Amino acid sequence: MESDFKETLYAKLDALSSRSIIETLPDGALVLDEDGKAIFANPKFCELTGYTLADLMYLSHEELVKLLLRYGEKVYPSIRDNLHITESGERTSARRIFLHKMGYSVPIEVSGYVVRDRDGQTHGTLLVCKDLHSQLMAEIISTINSSLQIKDVLQNTTKAVVDYLGLYSNAVFMFDKAINALRLVSCNVFEAETDLPDIIIPLGVGAPGKIALTRKAVYVANLGEEELTSDAKMGKGVAKFKGRSSIGYPLLFRDELLGVIAFDAATVREFSDEEKLVFESVANQVALAMYNAQLFANLEHLSITDGMTSLYNHRYFQDRLIEELNRAKRNHAVISLLMLDIDNFKNYNDHFGHPRGDQLLKGFSGLIKASVRNFDVVCRYGGEEFAVILPDCQQTEAIEIAERIRKACERFNFFGRETQPGGRVTVSIGVANYPQAKTHEEIVLFADKALYAAKHHNRNRVEIYS
Repeated sequence: MESDFKETLYAKLDALSSRSIIETLPDGALVLDEDGKAIFANPKFCELTGYTLADLMYLSHEELVKLLLRYGEKVYPSIRDNLHITESGERTSARRIFLHKMGYSVPIEVSGYVVRDRDGQTHGTLLVCKDLHSQLMAEIISTINSSLQIKDVLQNTTKAVVDYLGLYSNAVFMFDKAINALRLVSCNVFEAETDLPDIIIPLGVGAPGKIALTRKAVYVANLGEEELTSDAKMGKGVAKFKGRSSIGYPLLFRDELLGVIAFDAATVREFSDEEKLVFESVANQVALAMYNAQLFANLEHLSITDGMTSLYNHRYFQDRLIEELNRAKRNHAVISLLMLDIDNFKNYNDHFGHPRGDQLLKGFSGLIKASVRNFDVVCRYGGEEFAVILPDCQQTEAIEIAERIRKACERFNFFGRETQPGGRVTVSIGVANYPQAKTHEEIVLFADKALYAAKHHNRNRVEIYS
């Protein structure tokens, strides 16, 4: 039977005078007969898929789809439609992911052609499969580098690794210089960012720590069983990775350690040399993207931060106030605004000089931050004036916060406080709110008028606009 099959196969190919052409094509080529069964595959096709000609012979189109496509029979109807060859002989094409026999993904573009002999008789279909690895790398690089925000970089990396490379998961650990350890910052198997476990791994501990310490790739055959995983104290989340292999690479830029990236397969398997080259290239691109994002974040932070107090500056205050007001209007919510001014600051500066005055400003900035909620926006408005935006804050709560700041300032043992009126450093505070004020200009004006009233009534007090 096999000899009869081969005779039929070669007769058909010879009839087309195309066997030698198909065999030497630089792209993969698969020939299907009139019934959709494989009758020939050239060496490049076998190289792309890892299967021999003997593995592929006699397989129907449906069986080939289940064998070769990453998602198997789930996408068969769309494949059949996309590769339908019309009687007119019109070429069709589609981008697909082949699943190599070794388990890794191969991006391809499949083009289908009707095969006819000289007499116009149809003999089947020729599928030409172009390897898209180089194009895929370009898309991965473009995706990873499409943003300068670190959060977007991490999300884009996951998309590139999981969607384009066909892996189960991707994890990124960032190196925290302050604690000299790695911190898990991204992993796609956790549905929400809040679900991400708080994992900190010292250098040299577990697979990620070993990668960071040695700055070399590390392969883990089974994430759910090996000591390299358990040593890192990955917690309950490691159960998600049982029965999966992983390989991790250091994220380095100009010899600076930025973190570690892990590529996790869907099964326990080895990674091919081709995959490792792709992973290494991706790791290099992620490191570059992370470095650029961190640099951008630092520059962005400097542009919106007051150099003296490390609080947000006046420009950021104006932009953020507009943003919070618009949000409050959309959500039918309220916001409050505090305007603060250190009492008799000129007297303090004249007595002790500007360096001591600067120290007072820094100390007062710390008192404000310690007295407000962690999501409130504390800004230096200018000179000895400060502003605090209080989202979702009713006037009564805003007054409580303002009083907390006022009392903290009054009680704090600032240097030279005894030289100030009453022997204390004090602050006056004005309070305004939306919807009483309708615009950002109006709420600033109302808070400023309330501040002026506090100053007029002997200072060291909180006034509300009325």
